[in-house]
Amino acid sequence: MDKSQAYFWTKKWQEREREADEDIKAGRVKAFDSVEELGEDLG
Repeated sequence: MDKSQAYFWTKKWQEREREADEDIKAGRVKAFDSVEELGEDLG
């Protein structure tokens, strides 16, 4: 493994990757067509 990529294989990173995969499968994500649209959703 390239040392510059080591962080992505830490236990913490991999746990968060699994959480993200679960959120995607469960539909707990949003998509935006623009940065402005994202800003409106956040604000």
